Amino acid sequence: MRWRQAGSEPAGEQGASEAAAPRRRWANAVETPQPRPHQGYASLPFGPGSSPANWDDLADGNAEGQDDEGESFMDPGKSADGRKMYFRTLDDSMREQGVVDSGVTLAPDGVSLSSLGIGSSNRARLTGPEVHAAEPSDAVTRAEETSAGRKAPCGSSSGAAQRNLRRARRRAARRGEVPGADPEPGGCIVLIRDDCRLHDNPALHTAATMHPWVVPLYVHDDADPSPWPVRGAGLWWRHESLKHFDSSLRSLGSKIVYRKGRLVEQVMDVLLTTGATALHFNLQLEPWHHERDQELECTAVESLGVDVRTFTALVMKFEPWEARRSKEEGPRQRREPLEAVRRLGSPPEWPWSLPLDALGYGRTGGRKIPPNFRQFNEKRQAMLQAGFAVLEEDDWAYEMRKFWPMGEAAAMKRLEEWLKDAAWGCYFPPGLHPRDEAGGRFRADKAWTAMLSPYIRFGDLSARYVEWRTCQVLSQELRQLFLKRVVWRDKAYSQLYRCPDSHSVSIRPQYEQEAWSGTRLQLRRWQRGETGYPLVDAAMRQLWKVGWMCNHLRHVTAQFLIEHLDLSWKEGFAWYDYTLVDTDVAINAMMWQMGGHSGIGSWNFVMHPIYAGKKVDPEGNYVRRWLPELRNLPTEYIHCPWEAPTGTRISAQVLINGVYWQRAFPALFPMYTVSSDFLLNMTRIEPHEKLKARGELVTFTDDLGRAAFISHQWLAKQHPDPDFRQMSILQNALKRILSTRWSLPLDLVTEALVQTAKPVPTQDFQEQPLFFWYDYFSCPQLEHRFFCADEVDSLQQASAIKSIPAYVSKCRFFLALCPVIDCPNENKATNSPATTRRRSGSRHYKVLTTATWSSRGWCRLERAARELSPDTSWVLIQSDTSMEVVGSVTSLQSGTVGEGEFSKAEDCQNLAPVMRHILEQRLKHCLRVGDLPAFRRYYNLQTVHLRGLEIAPVPGFLPSAGEDAVREFLHQNGLRQVNKADSAGWWPLHYAALAGNVEVLRGLLELRADVKRRTSKDEPILGFPPYMSALELAVFYKRNEAAQLLLASRASVSGVIAPPVCAAATNGNVEGIRLLCAAKGMPLARDLFGSTSLESAAAWGSQDAVEELILQGRPTSWQLSRALWSAAVFRGGSAELVQRLIGLRADINFQFNLSRDYSLLARGFYGVKTLQYRLGRRTPLTIHASHMDGSTPLMQAIRTAQFEAAAALIAAGARLDLCNGRKWVAAEFARSQSIPRFLQMGLEGDASECRRVSSLAMAAETAGEIVIVQEIV
Repeated sequence: MRWRQAGSEPAGEQGASEAAAPRRRWANAVETPQPRPHQGYASLPFGPGSSPANWDDLADGNAEGQDDEGESFMDPGKSADGRKMYFRTLDDSMREQGVVDSGVTLAPDGVSLSSLGIGSSNRARLTGPEVHAAEPSDAVTRAEETSAGRKAPCGSSSGAAQRNLRRARRRAARRGEVPGADPEPGGCIVLIRDDCRLHDNPALHTAATMHPWVVPLYVHDDADPSPWPVRGAGLWWRHESLKHFDSSLRSLGSKIVYRKGRLVEQVMDVLLTTGATALHFNLQLEPWHHERDQELECTAVESLGVDVRTFTALVMKFEPWEARRSKEEGPRQRREPLEAVRRLGSPPEWPWSLPLDALGYGRTGGRKIPPNFRQFNEKRQAMLQAGFAVLEEDDWAYEMRKFWPMGEAAAMKRLEEWLKDAAWGCYFPPGLHPRDEAGGRFRADKAWTAMLSPYIRFGDLSARYVEWRTCQVLSQELRQLFLKRVVWRDKAYSQLYRCPDSHSVSIRPQYEQEAWSGTRLQLRRWQRGETGYPLVDAAMRQLWKVGWMCNHLRHVTAQFLIEHLDLSWKEGFAWYDYTLVDTDVAINAMMWQMGGHSGIGSWNFVMHPIYAGKKVDPEGNYVRRWLPELRNLPTEYIHCPWEAPTGTRISAQVLINGVYWQRAFPALFPMYTVSSDFLLNMTRIEPHEKLKARGELVTFTDDLGRAAFISHQWLAKQHPDPDFRQMSILQNALKRILSTRWSLPLDLVTEALVQTAKPVPTQDFQEQPLFFWYDYFSCPQLEHRFFCADEVDSLQQASAIKSIPAYVSKCRFFLALCPVIDCPNENKATNSPATTRRRSGSRHYKVLTTATWSSRGWCRLERAARELSPDTSWVLIQSDTSMEVVGSVTSLQSGTVGEGEFSKAEDCQNLAPVMRHILEQRLKHCLRVGDLPAFRRYYNLQTVHLRGLEIAPVPGFLPSAGEDAVREFLHQNGLRQVNKADSAGWWPLHYAALAGNVEVLRGLLELRADVKRRTSKDEPILGFPPYMSALELAVFYKRNEAAQLLLASRASVSGVIAPPVCAAATNGNVEGIRLLCAAKGMPLARDLFGSTSLESAAAWGSQDAVEELILQGRPTSWQLSRALWSAAVFRGGSAELVQRLIGLRADINFQFNLSRDYSLLARGFYGVKTLQYRLGRRTPLTIHASHMDGSTPLMQAIRTAQFEAAAALIAAGARLDLCNGRKWVAAEFARSQSIPRFLQMGLEGDASECRRVSSLAMAAETAGEIVIVQEIV
């Protein structure tokens, strides 16, 4: 409670005359004090008050935590006045704000659970009421008190308040009164707003206790300062709430006086008319209403000299402006709610009053959705008043009147019924934990939520009373779960108080300029419940009819609007504000901003409307209630009616194009999978249609377990694996993984470069049920339809294809199935390259390997979706014994999707929007988690990823900074200075080299950017060591125009770890090699380990680069032999490259000598790894170090499972009897592996099958070259 009194009331005739003076000073108008400007977002690390480029600061405070529904808050620290607003997790938030104790949650500044009666089984002893009647001797003393966290009215200082008090004491002394004595009691005006109740109403309770008569006053403020005044369903609720509260007051001999006009003027008029000596009201919480309350308090005290008292009544724990309590002050005590008011005196003469209907709150005539959110239709309202209308059709509140019992008594009854049932466990099935989503509180078809929010919002029920009764009745865990939701309202008002524009302006400024692709038609269909998704439509129609839906469905419908329809959260906010009976600008703004990823916290989950429907409405009863069009549809199709057979739809009177609506957007195709048991028992791979018809497919959801995505090559045109050869290898590999405890090792490059990467324990595969996605049985195969495929079937197949990135992101594991398979009798494996060099024709692969998998466009898309997802690692399966975890892009060189090979040329461009969407999601994820260096890398590499695709990259997320290219580049990348590195040790010049923007590079160089500047940290995911120059980055990503500019600016052609020519050779940049050689770079330059650029090109299979380096550098036989050995060690061992190097005099039986062939640094490095191997550490890198000395290309090809290269080497006459430094021959490297039959025969001395496989591989390459020559001719 807070009250203020300018002076004691005079007594007697003289006192009455003196009391009239300040009232005469009121005159006709009161000068309105200027509202103080709010600080906005000054205390936050983002928003209009901060620099858009200060993204590093944003990232530093971007730690997120979640509660059990995924809502999250970040902790940006303290505001300017020392208040801490947001917390790392919801539990921290609740612990800070007062609802549970340590280990549980919710208490401001360390209030323990025991002190609140929540954290222990013993109920806390409740203290006395928060508001007490003031004793006469306390009158002046209380006038000097200032509430914590509130500023003095009208922006006045504490000195002004003291001056007022001194004047009041002097006037009292002249009248012969005792200073500090209470005045003679008179009447009191109680201002009614959002507190239409008799119980726990401190303003009304105190007035009834202290004053002989009370006038309850409600004013409709024509000058309401709120940008979102109550309207729609909320206004109807207020009408009913006022009506029932007025009835309760009349039973006590009182009533509500209704006025319309400016609030301050109407209150002053009633004070003057009645002669009341006091004004009481409960404080409102919105910042604009808080300022209005301060204006009213200031005006009433300074102009009329009345006793003004304000109270806390609308929150459960704390007001938004309340400062945190210090530890010295101790924990805040829970206050017992005030008892209901039992008597109210009537004034000698009641002031004039409008009838309630004159306020227009209850006018609800109209149908459907009115344009411009009109409250009622004039014609239908007149029909309703005349009694000629059909209520079900012409009164949009008809269902609300039937659904909601109104008034304080109904609210109390609803609370007691819910507490009784919750205490008996009626809302949670026996044996299920209350937090289990399969329990009660998420079910849409059950009345398992409290449904108290509108009563609390408009004051029919006190939030403090709800807390008190909950702690009396429910167990610790249930009350903790429930009160956790109630306190979100207090938190929402705290956010609104500190960010007053959050209802219409994104708190994170970069999202304010976000482009939304949704249409007005889609918005209209979402509002009307005509999206074609039953759960969404049922929820939206329930919202329109009864003004409410449960919290879980609010999440579903909000995410449908934002994530699927791609419409702004502001559209959803406006619609919820109009249609919810518990409309609340604070909680709506907070939750919609979180859903739109623009708030202080954000939802990092997506609720799919189909999967959510099967979870919250498994029998379909909720959908049938609110969507009568689907009431006859079988339960298995109730959430996806488009999947029902045509006959079923006709018999159920459901036609997608007639009775029910088409879907508002092309949905994600359900993620069909098979269980691990089913996959391991397969003997043949059957298409999607057959498995679905037999019920073998499982629609995967997160609660089922974990999923694995299988990426593979097709061995035939009509079937991926007609002889079951690839699948049998996968089955054997999975049996090893699922039956034993060990760890999948990292591949050689990942282990060397990515220090944070860890082997994947097989226990991760075994902990939960495992499901597998495989395109042939998970996606529709139109040629296997039992009837002619129609347009809907084609759309489903297209939807499934577009959903592949979503499937990849949803899967815990990504398995690339790449065994060496020879398929001499198949006219497949057939793809038309989509590059400018290979536009048409058919390339016939006879041997499928890891290299062929990497070259295919679809496989590249799947890999890109994985490596651009939050979990970038994946598993490469080359045999049932060769399985490695890949964690770096450079572990297996590939190419872009647009440069991959497709069997249909049109597939390439069809995937362009899919690839762009993958990039956009990755960029948003980087911003969401605050990884700004990663954002800069992926943002500037967009054109690399989209190379060969006819689509524009994702534009910048910030509004343009102008036409200057350099300034715009720095602005969009969140960089401030040209010559300053970011937290990753990269400089603006390095990011510009990634982008390849010559104009930006030239501008940076003109601004004195150092062309020789190098990175100070590594980037292991992309495979970059430290000390990389901008030139090395440019030639690696084939930014040759940028490289030419950098060379002209005297960039160094030498390197620290490796020279730029090695970077160009690794990625097959032939033009870049020529530019570097022309700039006097050495074509066969060495890196720190002593490897030449030719070895780098051969190691990554860059055959075009090998040819160019041979032409430029004229290598010796020894250098060619080392290149052959390096190709066998890493991923470059194709039959064509092996034959080419052998034909150029490379020694097929070359034996590597560590002391001769590597530098001192390399010898030391591999010496340490060899020692680790001898001490028992078995990893690919230590095994390689232990066996490399004296090894031949054949040994290395077998060890690294490059069986095509091994076949080519045996076919060329490689010796089988040579030993390495550990006295191993080639056959011994194959003992612990599962090798193909042709290689096994070759190691036994029969090279015929190896020659056949090698010739098949060479024939495929030759056929491809013939096609290229034909194109050129």
